Amino acid sequence: MKEVMRNELVCTGCRNVMEYARGTAELRCGLCNTVTRVPPPGMQLSQLSCGGCNTVLMHARGAAYVRCTRCQTINLVSEPHQEFQLRCANCQNIVMYPPGAPFVRCPICNNITNVAGPSGSS
Repeated sequence: MKEVMRNELVCTGCRNVMEYARGTAELRCGLCNTVTRVPPPGMQLSQLSCGGCNTVLMHARGAAYVRCTRCQTINLVSEPHQEFQLRCANCQNIVMYPPGAPFVRCPICNNITNVAGPSGSS
């Protein structure tokens, strides 16, 4: 049987992690119905959270600014490794947050997760 190579992409609407097969052009999220474009093969992408509406924005590496397609906020792209991510303790959605944040609110279920973890250590 032929093995199908699968990739993952974060929904630009709700941050749900979606799998797709090579050659797919765009994906419709099963949770929020948002259509997310799949980047061309070989294109190096980064992502950040919009400062205006908390939508996950994907952009080509090296970009200085990214305009949010949802709220039109122009976001300054931070240096690499300036944003972290964790899974929501309630719904397991991937949530991104800036360094130093003590807590993060999930945009899907509004659960607040302690960034340091239950033991208080990071």
